[in-house]
This record gives sequence, C-alpha cells and structure tokens, in this order.
Amino acid sequence: EFKNEAIRLWKNSAHFYLKRLEDLTALALEQTRIVSDSDPASLRETVRLDSDRDSGLALWKEVVFNFDREMAQFKSRLPIYSHKGRILEAVRNHCVVILTASTGSGKSTQLPQYLLDDVLGSSCTGNRRIAVLQPRRVNAIALAARVSSERNGEVGGEVGYRLGRGEAMVSDETRVEFMTHGLFVQLARDSSRLLRFYSAVILDEAHERSVEVDISLALLRNALQRVGDADYKEKETPFKVIVMSATISQEQVQTFRSHLCTSDAITGAVLDLPGCTFPVRIVYRGDLQPDPKVIGSGGVGSILGDYATEMALDLLESTSCGHILVFMPGESSIERAMRSSLLLMKKHIEKTGGANKAAKNWYDMFGFGGDDKQSSEEDIQVDFKTMGFSVNIIVDESKNAHPDSGMLKAEKSKMKMRVGFYPFHGKLMAADRDRILKPRDDRLVIFATNIAETGLTIPNIRYVIDTGLERRVTFNPDTGVSQMVTVPISQSSMNQRAGRAGRIASGVCIRLYSE
Repeated sequence: EFKNEAIRLWKNSAHFYLKRLEDLTALALEQTRIVSDSDPASLRETVRLDSDRDSGLALWKEVVFNFDREMAQFKSRLPIYSHKGRILEAVRNHCVVILTASTGSGKSTQLPQYLLDDVLGSSCTGNRRIAVLQPRRVNAIALAARVSSERNGEVGGEVGYRLGRGEAMVSDETRVEFMTHGLFVQLARDSSRLLRFYSAVILDEAHERSVEVDISLALLRNALQRVGDADYKEKETPFKVIVMSATISQEQVQTFRSHLCTSDAITGAVLDLPGCTFPVRIVYRGDLQPDPKVIGSGGVGSILGDYATEMALDLLESTSCGHILVFMPGESSIERAMRSSLLLMKKHIEKTGGANKAAKNWYDMFGFGGDDKQSSEEDIQVDFKTMGFSVNIIVDESKNAHPDSGMLKAEKSKMKMRVGFYPFHGKLMAADRDRILKPRDDRLVIFATNIAETGLTIPNIRYVIDTGLERRVTFNPDTGVSQMVTVPISQSSMNQRAGRAGRIASGVCIRLYSE
C-alpha cells in the first residue's frame, strides 16, 4: 500500500517540478538571447527567471530527497512501516495517540520521523520541536545517533539530544530532541513554554513507570487541558501527545487515555499494532533459584549470575549461530561474569584447540595487548565494566545439523569462529556500544543490565538468559534514604526481555526462575 503511495507521490511531484524546471530554463534562454545591455527591464526579467529556476531546482532536490527517504524506510522492512498510514491518520485527527507495538518494531526510531515529515510539517518551524522522552540517558543518546544517521545528518543538526547537567547536542536547526524524563519535567513546568517550543511530545517505553514518568504525564495533561480551553489563542497550532510501549495492558491503555483526554475537545486514539516477531520458546529453571531469606537479594544475584554465565557458554558450545543476550542484575555482576567467561574460555581453548591455543599469554590469547611477561590471571588488568574481549574457537557444525540436511552423525564439519564477549550497560561510551550494535565478531555473548530491554535492538539475538533481577533505587523507610537494591523484575520487563530473542528468527528465552 505504502510502496504504491510513494510511487504515486513521486510521479506527480517529479512530473510537476521537472516540467516547471524545463519551462523556466527555456524562458531564461529565450530572454538571454534578446537581452541587450541597454535594456535594464529585460535584464531584471532574466534575473527573476533565474531565481525562479533556482527555486524550482531546490524543490526538485527536496522531492528526490523525500522519495529516497521513503524508499529507505520501505526497504528497512521494520514492522511499523506497514502501519504508517494508520499512524499518520490517527495523529492528524487526534490530540492523543496511545500506541502499542512489539519490541523491535522500529517505533522509537521511525515514529519521530513520521511526525516530522508527514504530520507536523511547517508547524515545526522556528523553535517548535518534537520531544521524545526516554527512560535512560544512554537510550536518548543512542537513538539520536541512529535517527541522525538514517536522515544522513549529524547529531546536533536536525536531530539531537538534551540531557541533565547541561549535556546537550542541539542547535538552531534541531527539530527532534531525544531527552530524559528528568529534564522534560524541568522544561514542562510552564505549560505556556512547553506549547510555545514543542509541537509534539512522544513518551516512549510508557510501561516503565517511575515518579518522573508520572510527573511527565501530569505535566502533559496540564498542557493538553490548556489546548482544550475555549480561550486558547493558538487553536490552529497543533500539539500532539503520543504514548508508546510494547507491553502495556489494555487496562493501562485506558488509564492513560482517561488521564490525558479530560474533555471532549481533547480526542484520543488507541492503536494496537501487530508485529512480525517470531515465536520464542520459554524455558523456566526455577530449580536454580536460591532462597533470598537465607543469602539475601545480593547473594541471589551473584548465584544466578554464575548460573547464567555457565549457561551462556553451554549455549555457545552447543549451538552454531545467533547471539546470546544475558540479563544480569547490575554492573558488578556483569564484571564478575566477564572474568568468569575469560577463565572458562581459556580452559575451553586448552581442551579443544583453536587459533589462540599457541598464544604465549592471556593478553595474546584474548587480544588485549600487553607485556609478554604477564601470563597469569592475576596479571590481567582489564576493566571488564567497559571492555570486552574476542577469541577464536573451533566449533563442530554437525552438532546443529538439521535432520534433513544430509549431514551424517559421524561426519564432522569443523570451522573457526570468532566470538566476542561484551558488557552492555548505561555507562558505556558510544564506541563501546558500537562494538555490539555493529559487531565484527561471528557470535556475541552480551552481559547486559535492563537497558537492553528497550531502545535500540541488538541485532541477531537468538537466545536470552534472564536472571529475573535488576538494580533499582528504592526508598528505605527505616533509614529515611533511597538506596540501590536488587529486586525482581516486573511482568512487562519479562515480556520485553523474551521479545529480544524473536526479532529475526525463532528464539529461546531461559528464565532462571519458576513460572
């Protein structure tokens, strides 16, 4: 449907501007032939025709650019593109749109572009922009970089980000701003200021409820109420609120709608967009769950982290394709898992052989670089909270041969494979994230915190191991202060994590807890 629409728009616009450009060029050439130096009026007319021709050429370039971008969105094959028409119609006709779409559908990167190109148009001129609220700083930065790249620009140009503590990459040309809820709360306290500077606000990952998210919703409600007032002077200026999530329930959807649409003048639409995710088989391992009353929540996190590490390496050895994503409680458990993986991979190489077997020391074996004299585990000085490692191993493809492939059980197909082990959390620099989002390794084992649940989708994930835990700031009424503790995840987070395994093919999610 949208491919045909894009082609129709292209033909109509192309024919119009090309014909106008040809006419202007012909007129300009004709005027040039009859112009003499003593005829100022003819010279002025020639200058005017040249100016019109330049304007036509600029419009022509804009049409070509828009068509190329539309085709790029079509070729990306993101599930949300097939519903673009429904989304645009809902946003044009309603003040509030609540959208649910499966994880990995492309809503975080594509919807801001749809609004900018097809709905708001010239209403975003000047200082009026689109704000996209993200629950975490790293998501805002990464998404701004991705959208800028898709639009052939640089971060801080047409697309940028704005965070707390004065950290920002924006300019006078910026029209889409990715930001955290904390900063938005500061900007939106004054409804007049919010309406003056922003045409739309997209609240992404709405299922991640927090105090800042609730305050953001309250401030958006105040802004919408002002738009709905009869004495609002700028009725022709649109202000849109879009709430997005992959896992919110129908009850939550109705709660959001009733909270934001407080009058007949503020209309709302609900879109539940089916995705094209593949089936994910869920495996529960509640037998591995220790008793938190005996060892505490931190002890549970350490034990489950060790189980998850061993399970990831077992999957690496027993399967031949697809990346492995392991959800750990926090950064300390990630560092512990990375060091354990280093030890276990060294033993694996020494046992089975591989391209790294002849290495003189740990640094050579895992590509860290360093002094040849350092050869023991104790000598390894690597910050595994930010640095990963890669290793070449030999795998037996026959272990994963399909029954109909014709490969005999006794037949052994050996191949060399480069495997990368990387941490993934909110404190990583952009270059460290790119090693995961744009990998050079054949397979990846990624130890991540809950930031991998949302935002940019890590490509080619086939296996997810979920410890069912996360580190979260909670208020302790006994001490009167907030503290970081290890707590079980919510049902929506469980669904988000499992969905990461079914993005490109059928996958498996192993949950280290009972059903």
